Amino acid sequence: MTPTIIKYRKKSHALLSYEALFRRISKAYLPNDAIVAYKREKAGYDGERNVDYKLSTYPHEDFFIFQGIRLANPPFNFQIDTLILTTSFICILEVKNKKGTFKYDSKQQQLTQETNREVVYSFKDPILQAEAQKTHLTSWLGRHGIFNIPIEILVVVAYPSTIIENVTKDPDVYNKIIHNESLHQHLDRLNSKFTEEQFTTAGLRKLSRTLLHEDTPRIDILREHNLTERHLIKGIPCERCQHYPMKRLYKK
Repeated sequence: MTPTIIKYRKKSHALLSYEALFRRISKAYLPNDAIVAYKREKAGYDGERNVDYKLSTYPHEDFFIFQGIRLANPPFNFQIDTLILTTSFICILEVKNKKGTFKYDSKQQQLTQETNREVVYSFKDPILQAEAQKTHLTSWLGRHGIFNIPIEILVVVAYPSTIIENVTKDPDVYNKIIHNESLHQHLDRLNSKFTEEQFTTAGLRKLSRTLLHEDTPRIDILREHNLTERHLIKGIPCERCQHYPMKRLYKK
C-alpha cells in the first residue's frame, strides 16, 4: 500500500534544455551564468529524487503525488517541487538540497548555510518561499471553483548529513523545516490533524487531470541567457566522438 504517483519526476524541461545547450553551443559563447544555472538545476533534481524515494514508501495509497509541477497564476507562474493531494488536505513540499549546516532565523526570516570550507552563504527564507507557493495554489484552486481547502507546507532537507539549526528555537519551525528521514512522521501528524473529508476519490482524480493539463514547462533558456541560433553549432554530431558536423558520404 503506497501512494498513487500521478506525475513521476523526470529531468525538468530546464535541465534537459541546458544539457542540449551544452552539446550545441560553441565554447567561446558559453556563459558562466548558464553553467551556474545548470549546476543549480542538477543539484535540485538530485535532491528531489532523494525525497521522491522516501515519499514513495509512505504507506498510504490515497495520497496522490505530483513529483514536480509548474502552473500559471496570471501574470505569474509558480513551481512546486512536490505536491501531495489527499481527501482531507493538500501538502506542498519545498525540497532543499544544500549540505553542511543550515541555520534558520525566524525573526530575521533568513537561512544561512555553512560549509566545511567555513564559507557562509545566505538564501531566501524557504518557509516564505513555500508560503508564496501556497498563496499561488490557493488562487489557482479558487479559479477552478475549489475553496477553503487546508494547505500545509513542509520544507524538506534532502540529505541526512545536513545539520539543521533552529536559531531562535521557534516551535513552529520544527514542524516546517524537516529532514527527509522524518517525512513519514510529519505526514502522519498532518493526517491526524485533518480528518474532515474535503474531496472524494473521484474529485481528487478530476483535480489531478486538471493539474496535469495545466502543467507548463519553463520558458526558452536561450532567451534567459541572451543567446541566439548564431551561438549554436549546426549539423549532426558523430555518435562516437561527438565531432561536429558529420559529413554525408555515399549511403552513410
